[in-house]
Order: sequence, then structure tokens, then C-alpha cells
Amino acid sequence: MLLVLLALALRLFRLDLQGMRGDESYSVLLALRPLSAITSELIAKDPHPPVYYYALHYWMQIAGEREFVVRFPSVLFDVLAVPLVYSLGRSLFSRTVGLTAAGILAVSPFHLWNAQEVRMYTVAATLGLAATVMFVRALGLGIGPAGPRWRLLVPYTVLSVLGLYVHYYVVFILLSHNLAVLVRLGRNLPALGRWLLAQVGVIVLYLPWLVVALSVIEGYSGTGESPGFVALVERSLVAFGAGLTMETGLRPWLAVGFGLVLLAGVWRGAARWGITVLVPVLYLAVPVLAIFLASRERPIFSERYLLPAAPAYFILVGCVASAAFERTLPRVRDYALRGFALFALVAIAATSSVSTYNLHFNEAFAKGSDWRSAAAYVASGFQDGDVIVLNYPDPGFPYSLRPYNRDKDLIVLPSSGPMDEYKTGGEIDDLLRTHRRFWLTPTRAGNWDHNGFVEGRLDR
Repeated sequence: MLLVLLALALRLFRLDLQGMRGDESYSVLLALRPLSAITSELIAKDPHPPVYYYALHYWMQIAGEREFVVRFPSVLFDVLAVPLVYSLGRSLFSRTVGLTAAGILAVSPFHLWNAQEVRMYTVAATLGLAATVMFVRALGLGIGPAGPRWRLLVPYTVLSVLGLYVHYYVVFILLSHNLAVLVRLGRNLPALGRWLLAQVGVIVLYLPWLVVALSVIEGYSGTGESPGFVALVERSLVAFGAGLTMETGLRPWLAVGFGLVLLAGVWRGAARWGITVLVPVLYLAVPVLAIFLASRERPIFSERYLLPAAPAYFILVGCVASAAFERTLPRVRDYALRGFALFALVAIAATSSVSTYNLHFNEAFAKGSDWRSAAAYVASGFQDGDVIVLNYPDPGFPYSLRPYNRDKDLIVLPSSGPMDEYKTGGEIDDLLRTHRRFWLTPTRAGNWDHNGFVEGRLDR
């Protein structure tokens, strides 16, 4: 309970400090539309499933659209992940491992960053984690005498389907479950039959959405990156261990340190609990490897997509860090292990503290443009007949203009990308003939107005 309260306090602290960045604003603006319009947008343009936006739609009808309010569901789901990771760690290994993993997740700056955003990533991560808890219990893969409880495949199926309807990358967690089943169940045909029945249920329930959204998924060109394997692993380890707000020069060293702690966790998990360690290893490795392979085809890597795999990292680190709290370590080697575990916990606490401080107080790590201040400035001097021009379609600005009822005075130029200078020039000339004053918020974007054409044309 104390860890849950700590997680809640950390995530509520300064929840509405930073203005809404573009993706968050898009979530709100889309969720304000009718359900049919949300569905049409997702099928035609947005490569995301619908459940998060539907839920946000109804949540805003009840609670409003203030920044604190719309970010709260992400906080709630991320806090729920704390008892869930404890349950998974306890089921697979021990109560101490579960508590250690829950403590690391509670203070994780990676989770904190995502929990304070109006996006679906903490929801997807928590649903994937809950499905994994049901998976372990249903198949009896943890420690102790409890055998399989096949009836739990029903909530497993429901949680898996919900997760997939929140984010497509939950499929990588389900893939890790299937790989673990192949290793653990082997030729146990009755057990495999029950498992396959659950998988058929997931496919049947998800297929209707997959069919209608397949074209937008296939046509999505990506807005992320395609890093090499070493770079991706480095960024993944730093995200899991220290979040996204550490100085660039420290990140290679942090990756080495967190990688060593992870390897030590895998080693101790295998040495003490045997093949049980395979579940969190696959839970971590499969999503990371799958995202790497997917990013070979198109630039779709971003650290936020790794969040559903983060609980597995915390559990594996917990396998070694929990040695700091165990009493039955009589040998010299075990004292060395305890020392390493204490050092790892201190390092995790220190980096988490620095990263969390940077998130809240270091402007160099601001999540996005300060559209809130820009909107306030424009609204303070706006006069009838003025027009607001934005040369990149960042939803953060129209969202920030809504409280001043100026979002309808905003025009995006160029109206579509990539830039067509002849067409955009004509649109600007038309505006110059019909409006006396312009408010321009220039943004340089490689896939839109990369050379400042709009600003230059208006300055003539």
C-alpha cells in the first residue's frame, strides 16, 4: 500500500505543469469528436486502435478537458501497475522480488514520464502486465504447489483483447507468452489445446478491427526512428533504468551499468529459480527485438513503445536487487552478491532522483513546445480581423487556443505536406488581401515547411 501511495504521489506531483505537447493535444481533440468520427479518423489516418480514444471521450464528458483531468487516467493505470508487478514477481519468484520490482516501478522516471501524458502507453502496459499475471497463474508457471488454473484463461483472453484494442504492440507481449508455452508445455497436448483455444478467442475478438484498420497499418510510413541494434539496446536500457531525462554524455555509461544489473538478474533468476526466469526474459526480449525488426522496414522506433516491456526489466533487476533484503546468505559469495544488490539499488535510486528532478525542473528536458504561453500571448493582443498562421500542423497550438476561443482563427500553411511553394504562395497572397494582421508561430519541420517559406513570404 505504501508503494502504491508513493507511486500515486509522484505521478500527481506537478501533473499539469507542462503544457500539452502535440500528441497529447491530438488525443484530446480527437476524443472530443463523436465516436463515429473517431472511428473514421482511425481507419483512415491514425495507426492506433480505438478503445483508448473511446474511453477518453466518455471520461471528458464526465470530468472535463483540463490538463490535470485528461492526464489522470494515465496516472491511474500506471499506479495499478505497481501491485500487478508485485503480484507477478511474487508468483514467479518470491515476495521479496515482487516488492523490489514494485518499488523500482513506483519511482521509475520512465513510467513517470508516460504516466503524465494523455496517451495510451501506460494503459497498454498495464493491460499487458495484467494479462501476463493471468497467464502465469492460468498455466501454473510460478513457484509453489499451485497447479494450472485454466479458468483464468477467460480473464487472460479479455485482458489481451483489451490491450490489443489499446495499442498494437501488445501483440509482442502475447508472442512472448506463446514462446514460453512452447518451451514449458512441450508435448502436453491437453494443456496446449486449452491454450490454443484461448488464442483463437483473442484472434476472433480482435479480427473485426484488424480487418477494417489493415490498410492504414500497412500504409503508415512512421514518424519515429530506425536506430541500429546496439543503439536501440542502449536507448532501451537507459529508458528502463533512468528514463528519458538524463544528460546525453551519461547515457552510454548508464546503459552499461543497467545492462550489467540486468544480466546479473537473469543469472541469479536462472541459478535460483531455474526455467521460471524464461517468462520475464521473453517478456522483455521479444518486444525489444520485435520493435527493432519492425523499425528496419519503416522509422517507427520510440522509447515510449518499450513501456509494455518495462515491468519485465524491473522483475529481472528485482531478482538480483532483492538479495539486499534476504537473510540466508552465509557464504562469502553471497555477501558479495548482497553488496552488488545494495549498490544496484543505490544507483537506481540516484539516477531515478536525478531524472525525475530533470523532468520537473530542468527546462532542457521540456517535453515539447510551450504552446500554452504562445496561445496566451496571441490571445492577449488578438483583434477582430486578425488571423493566426501555423506553418506546421502541431495540435498543441489549436488545443492551447481553445480556452480563448481562438482555435477557429487558426490557419495551417501549407495546408498539406510536402510543401508546394506555388500553391502555398497563392494561399498566402489570398490571406494578405483579406487580413490586416497576422500572428505567425514559425516551426521548422523536415516534412512540412522545412526552409521557412511561409515566414519569408509573409515578411515581404
